[in-house]
Amino acid sequence: MSLFAGPQLSPIVRFSDIDPARIALVVGRHEIDFGRFASDVAEMASWLAGQGLSVGQTLGILVNHPYWAWVANLAAMRLGLTSATLTSNFRQEIAAFGELDAIVGHVPSTATAKMANRVIPFSVQSLTPLAEQLELTRTSPDRMEPQAESHAQRLLFTSGTTGKPKAVVWDFEMLHTRVSLVQRSQKVSSETRLIALLGMDTTGGFRYPLATWQAGGCVLFGEPDPESRETRYARTLFEHSNLLLSSPQRLETTLSTLHGTWKGKEARTIIVLVGRLPRVLREQAHQIAGCEVSIAYGATETGSIAAGDASLLDRHSGAVGFAVEGANVQIVDGNDSPKPRGESGIIRTRTSYMVHKYEGVEQNDQYGAFRHGWFYPGDHGVIFEDGLLAIEGRGSEIVNISGRKFSLTELETALTKLPEVQDIGAAMLKTDAGDQLNLAVVCSASTDLNKLSQQIALRLPVITKFRLVRIKTIPRNAMGKIVRNSLTEQLLRLLQG
Repeated sequence: MSLFAGPQLSPIVRFSDIDPARIALVVGRHEIDFGRFASDVAEMASWLAGQGLSVGQTLGILVNHPYWAWVANLAAMRLGLTSATLTSNFRQEIAAFGELDAIVGHVPSTATAKMANRVIPFSVQSLTPLAEQLELTRTSPDRMEPQAESHAQRLLFTSGTTGKPKAVVWDFEMLHTRVSLVQRSQKVSSETRLIALLGMDTTGGFRYPLATWQAGGCVLFGEPDPESRETRYARTLFEHSNLLLSSPQRLETTLSTLHGTWKGKEARTIIVLVGRLPRVLREQAHQIAGCEVSIAYGATETGSIAAGDASLLDRHSGAVGFAVEGANVQIVDGNDSPKPRGESGIIRTRTSYMVHKYEGVEQNDQYGAFRHGWFYPGDHGVIFEDGLLAIEGRGSEIVNISGRKFSLTELETALTKLPEVQDIGAAMLKTDAGDQLNLAVVCSASTDLNKLSQQIALRLPVITKFRLVRIKTIPRNAMGKIVRNSLTEQLLRLLQG
């Protein structure tokens, strides 16, 4: 069975070539087979069609339960809709795209003013078949527009480290290509038991489950928590997985929560979608959870750019692998001229499966992202003679103090090794006295900040004054990257207060 069957644009959610009794999902302790999964998707598509949704309309999906969120997304694709998984940040997300035709899910009506034409209430939490839970106005899938799914599009939001969402659209062909790349480049098969610690609002959290189901594999989900909109995973579920997809932050949290060596470690691969993966975290993952740790680097705009084994971190702390099939990567200077291998500079890339603009933005160059057919992700890095790509930091994270440039990201990685530091974020603030290094630290209330400052001073790459502030949390995006703008604004408020 193929959810996406290439040029023929076969139906994407009919699962016709997979044994319907084969397990497609595990949600907590509950198993759902492909037959049941396909039936619920068909029922949901029928229900949405009965609500008046049709090919080409835009639908935001704000459903907390992981199973029903996937059912709603696949049903939207079956109808040929442009669909998006919304998050708690949905007001900003919709503002980045424009008004949606509808939002389906549990949404306060007042929150959707000027954001969507209407709300379709849906807050099912049990795993009872959909047909038994809703009074459906049936519209037979066979009577829906033929090949409607060939018009399906995926609306995604990317904020990087800016904290301000920008919208891109993947058409059906791009969906097919992006999912196929996962199958060709990663170990996804009918025996795959995947846990994706990334939400459907991320490209990895969307592509990897689809690729797993295409291959006839199984995706494992924890129990949904309606209050926090998070998913709670039990240790036993992790131990049943053989493929784990994560960001560095989610991996670190998971490993610190589930102590001791996991069963099945010798057969489990961990893929970390990264800007940078700390060596210490790699070692922990090897020791506790998996026999193989891989790293991958990419962007919503371009898809996968580079990938490799995490052992490459021994060559460079920011290593992210070698360019993948279809990706061209260059290091350029401030005038967009390519630099020789081995020299640091600005990263730019283009792929055969990239978008070329942000939606709703008339002049995309104002972001400095799309220029002359290339995408500039905002990272600085280096490509070595053998093609290894290493990230040295974001452009906004390369700072100059006392005539020496260094990466705020590298500094943060070094400082997190201090036992008192639970998390830390750095920012350069412009003051009347000049640029000032500020460090926001998450630590216990009993930590002596004066003593901690002395330890930090010994680890700074250059001798400089800095200000240390204790805060509750470091603002991070879905991939675990620090939202530098939000951190800077928070520090400015504390400074002014």
